[in-house]
Amino acid sequence: MKPLYHFVAATLLLSPLAFGNYSLTPIYPATGGTTFSSSGTPPGSSSGGTNFYSGFDETQYDNLAWSFITIPNPYHSSEGNSGGDMAYAGYNATTGIMTWNSTSNATWNTAFGTQNIATRLVAQFQPWTGSGNAPLGSGWFAPTTAATEALTSVFGNSAWPLIDVDATGAQDQFQVWYRFETVSGTPLLTYYDATNSLGGGMNTGTNGGFLISAVPEPTASLIGSLSALFLLRRHRKNA
Repeated sequence: MKPLYHFVAATLLLSPLAFGNYSLTPIYPATGGTTFSSSGTPPGSSSGGTNFYSGFDETQYDNLAWSFITIPNPYHSSEGNSGGDMAYAGYNATTGIMTWNSTSNATWNTAFGTQNIATRLVAQFQPWTGSGNAPLGSGWFAPTTAATEALTSVFGNSAWPLIDVDATGAQDQFQVWYRFETVSGTPLLTYYDATNSLGGGMNTGTNGGFLISAVPEPTASLIGSLSALFLLRRHRKNA
C-alpha cells in the first residue's frame, strides 16, 4: 500500500503585546503584511522544503524578527498525536544549520516489527531568491538568539535562533530551508518508505511567527511632560 503523507504548516494569528524591544506575542502575518510562498512539500523528503518571506512594510515597525515558534514531534497517524514539541539542540556555524531534536519518538508497525525512531528538524536561514530546496554551502544568514533579542521568556530557551529581518538587506526578505530527518540524518520520509508496509501516514508540521517592535506613539503622560517642560523653559526665558 502506498503511504500517505500529511503535512501541516501552521501560523500563529495573535495580536502583539508590546514590551521592551520586541513584542512578547508572535504574530503572522507581520504588521503591514507579508508575501509568503513555499516549495518542496513534503519537507520530510530528501530535498526538504523552503518558505519564502518578503513584501514587508517597514513603516509599521522599528524591528522585525522571525522564528519557528513550536515544532510538533513527527508522528505516525496510528499514534494520534505528536506527544509534544521538538527541543532546540544547537547551531553549527560551519554549516549554517540549526537543529531541533524530537522529545518523543515516532512509532509505527511494520511486517517485521515496530519502528521506534528519534527524529530531528534541520533548518537554515537564507537570502531570498524565491526558489531552491537545499541548504547553502555558504552565504546563509547566521541566526541571532532569544537572549540577544531579550526574548528568552517567549521561547523558554536563551539560545533559541531567530532571523533579524532588518539585517537581511535593504529589501528585508529571506527564506527558510528545512527538513525532517531521523537523528542519523536520513530524510524522514525516505526512511519511512523503506520500512512502512502496513499503511497509515507520517505527520509533520511547523509553527512560525514574527516578533515586532512597533513604531511608538507618544502617550498622554509623555505629551503632558513635554508641554510642562516647554512652559518651564519659556518661563525661564521671560524671567
